[in-house]
Amino acid sequence: IEERKQQFAGESYVLRPLHPADERLLQEFFYSHNKETLLMRYSHHPKQMSREKASALVAVDQARDLAFCLVKRNGPREEIEAVGRYYFVAQNNSAEAAFVVREIHQGKGMAKFLLGEMIEIARKRGVKHMYAYVRAENKPMLRVFAFHNFVRKPNESPREVFLELDIQAVQPSGEQAVA
Repeated sequence: IEERKQQFAGESYVLRPLHPADERLLQEFFYSHNKETLLMRYSHHPKQMSREKASALVAVDQARDLAFCLVKRNGPREEIEAVGRYYFVAQNNSAEAAFVVREIHQGKGMAKFLLGEMIEIARKRGVKHMYAYVRAENKPMLRVFAFHNFVRKPNESPREVFLELDIQAVQPSGEQAVA
């Protein structure tokens, strides 16, 4: 993914890949989240992000998987405002998507934008399906997936919604309800 500027709510951010050097920035981003955001993203309340965990999350094979971020630049300093990633699953040529946005930026369209970028990159790479697991009470996130035409599929857990998108089908994004 090429680095480029993107506007949200009249402010400029930079979309760029996560790099191994982002380990500390990713930890700072993690520690900025409140308990609700952690619960919605990880389905539990992780108390810390170890250096090892941060290192693993930024050491991404970008040719296979995808991990990028929206950063705010203040001179030489960067602050991660949102992260989007997918993990490629070779067995069925699919990708599991996940993303998280800093609380103060939720509702500005960052998640919708990141998911759209992930879908487009996966489509170009020939990935057949993208899927995600979302907590049933996470209505804003369910709306983001609905916007991109993900379909609700049967799932064993009543607390979690399984969503899937046939990436190769021609499906323009739009406001639609997740069935």
